[in-house]
Amino acid sequence: MWRESGVSMDKDKEEIELESTPIPEESEGSQEVIRMRLDQMFKDLFTVSNKVVVKLVNGLFHQEYVVQKVKVTFGATEFVTDSSDLGILRADMFYDFLELETDVEIGFHTEFQTRHDGTMVIRMFQYGVKKAVEKWENNKQVLRMPRQLVIFLEKSGKIPEKLETLLIFPNGQEVNYEVEVMKYWEYTEDDLLEQGLYPLIPLQLMKFRQGLQKAYKKRDWPTIGKIADEIRVAMHKLGTSSSKLHENDEINGDDLHKLLIAIDNLTSYLNRAYIKDETLEKEVHEMTRTLYDPAVEKRGIEQGYEKAKLELAISLLDVLEDTTISQKVGLELELVKQLRKEHGKN
Repeated sequence: MWRESGVSMDKDKEEIELESTPIPEESEGSQEVIRMRLDQMFKDLFTVSNKVVVKLVNGLFHQEYVVQKVKVTFGATEFVTDSSDLGILRADMFYDFLELETDVEIGFHTEFQTRHDGTMVIRMFQYGVKKAVEKWENNKQVLRMPRQLVIFLEKSGKIPEKLETLLIFPNGQEVNYEVEVMKYWEYTEDDLLEQGLYPLIPLQLMKFRQGLQKAYKKRDWPTIGKIADEIRVAMHKLGTSSSKLHENDEINGDDLHKLLIAIDNLTSYLNRAYIKDETLEKEVHEMTRTLYDPAVEKRGIEQGYEKAKLELAISLLDVLEDTTISQKVGLELELVKQLRKEHGKN
């Protein structure tokens, strides 16, 4: 979950002061709209196409899944924005990967967090056990815990390299429970692109929140204005990179739309919470529209081309073998076999 924890005894003075910093006044209706948009944004970011999800899991958990050889299922997720502070969000991400060749299923669970507290490892254990129970292999009497990762978004020296606690069972058996950690603020946009972590790209904008929060606390308007200019540069760069991913067929049109909407919503959130610059929101809206319109046109052309290939393949079912159709038309062999079955050409 992406959430900001309460003040603990070991927090330094600066962190305690930051947590008590009031969010700028906004109408209740306006805050509710932003919360709803952020909720939907996170749901969209992490329910992208299978190709993008496979790359994401491979990058986060150091796997080597091949999209054609795995069935991806989205597990139950929770996306909740806290009503008291728009900067505090909770987001779970659950995926189940079924290897088609081995029939082995592995679950993956990722949580987003702003700050670390001593109870995070306990919450991760609770979530992991809950998912294991849902997937209980009663024929084997096996509870299979998912692979887990906590992504800490905001910089802090208190975040460990991994979360861990010792489990001691009544019979004396001891198990060291560990959860992997990703320090997101250490990753640049180029790092995310190189590792295929495309849904995490818009979250680069969250790197500006701490600076804006500090400046707002001091009513340091020149610094807020400077950060706003940096956000302008960042949002254009992130939008352009997302568009290039689509041009290079790394993501599809729907994926691009979700990335651009996330950039738009996060920029709007930072602006409405701290900056209050109407031109900034107009600029990000115009950017997303400009980048997405050509993508929509291209997607229409691509869909027409794919439809034509399917029609050609169907027309060849009576005269050619599946392997030959696959090679000549440029379709996956499994898809050709599926077409033959659907059209009764066995």
